[in-house]
Amino acid sequence: MTAPPALQDVYGVPIPPGRPLAQGRHADLLTLGEVRGQVAKVYLAPPPPAQAQKVEELVKVPPHPDVARRLVWPLAALYGPNRQLAGLLLPLLPPQQFQGVRALLRADTRRRSFPEADWPFAVRVGRELALAFAELHAAGHHMGDVRPEHALVSDAGEVRLVGADDYALHLAGRDFAGPVASAEYLPPERQRVGSATGAGADAESDAFGLAVLLFELLLGRHPYAGIQARGAAPGPGGAIAAGLFVDAPQAGPGRRTAPGEWPFAALPPAVQALFVQAFAVPVVPRPSPETWAAALGALAAELVPCARRAGHWQVPGLPCPSCAAEREGPAPSSGEDVTARVQRLWNDVQRVVAPPPSPRWPRSSRRRRCPRCRWRCPTNHGV
Repeated sequence: MTAPPALQDVYGVPIPPGRPLAQGRHADLLTLGEVRGQVAKVYLAPPPPAQAQKVEELVKVPPHPDVARRLVWPLAALYGPNRQLAGLLLPLLPPQQFQGVRALLRADTRRRSFPEADWPFAVRVGRELALAFAELHAAGHHMGDVRPEHALVSDAGEVRLVGADDYALHLAGRDFAGPVASAEYLPPERQRVGSATGAGADAESDAFGLAVLLFELLLGRHPYAGIQARGAAPGPGGAIAAGLFVDAPQAGPGRRTAPGEWPFAALPPAVQALFVQAFAVPVVPRPSPETWAAALGALAAELVPCARRAGHWQVPGLPCPSCAAEREGPAPSSGEDVTARVQRLWNDVQRVVAPPPSPRWPRSSRRRRCPRCRWRCPTNHGV
């Protein structure tokens, strides 16, 4: 983390930075000395003119009532010694309560960061995330650069969207694009433009990125990550551009999910249909955030405890995703599962039938190598 520049507010009053909180790909988060309840987002490099103008417009107006609850809106702009835009002043969320939603997307990080989180918790977070997107769109904005770093979640399942200066915003009658976009959450039509630009963001683009995030929340894996039977598997951007949704009804031959992943079949048919619609090629109107919020609310009401294992949840009549992953996966999820898995593997080994003995071939009649010539010797040297 580089040393922060000398910061000042719009009136030229110095803002002493404090200790570092986090580092992003184009900005750092710092505390503000004696100031409590606020944090400074300091850019690593001066933003281009269009981005600087967007930030200036962003801090002029208060947040729209539709996004005030779930979107962290900047309080003011921060400047360097030469009056060049250097960052933003933001309200500070309690770090002991809010963490990045990325920690919920994988089983190992979920156990560390949210040890009490279960499948119903992930479903509730998904519903809150969909409602946050719905409120953002109702205010006339789009996220554009959809990625887990733009969402925080609390221990109680509350969601806050952050990084508003990276969004595609409609301010003062003008549309401002985001500076970048993440390839693993870009729809196929934007993959062709490239993942380095935030241009082209709209409701359909956000709907795709939201569906990818929800898929990761519900099943713990990316919808386009799979095992390729032949050849190297493409990266996320290439798989999305090629329409290689691994759980598609007509998935490509030789492509499947990795062993131990949660099965798509654990989701109710209505939720499966929404994901198929979101990732369909050619592109069709994707499910809206409001549609997702309603579907996930219904899913949360359906979930019941697994009859086989405490702590597991399932939809009645459908497989328990945790049990299915433990049966088929190469890696156990807890110390108790290690013993059971080792015993199962040992039982499998004992059931293997021993192969028949190898046939005994007659000794070769060819002449042995001569110890002096190191090869077949015409004179035999007495051999």
